[in-house]
Amino acid sequence: MNFIASTFSNTCNFFITEEAINDLILNAVSDTKGVKLAQKPRIIFNKNHDNVEIVVDVKVKRNILLKEGLENIKNEIQRQYLSLLNIKPTSIRVCFIEYY
Repeated sequence: MNFIASTFSNTCNFFITEEAINDLILNAVSDTKGVKLAQKPRIIFNKNHDNVEIVVDVKVKRNILLKEGLENIKNEIQRQYLSLLNIKPTSIRVCFIEYY
């Protein structure tokens, strides 16, 4: 099982599973208008299990500016990740697949 290990204080450690991060990404996509996932997100854990790289393939609605749609989904994923772990992910790669 993949996870991120994080320390909340000197006495409290917690673990965020890959499934929780996947749910976070799905929530971010559903909160972003005009963007849909093209396939399952890829989550790449670093060796220390203290952060991840996120890769998402997306479809953008035709009446949405491409740059705006891609920036919105990236910012929403980053915002939700930051609110969960209080750090930014190592990287977020948003790959445009097609319009819908």
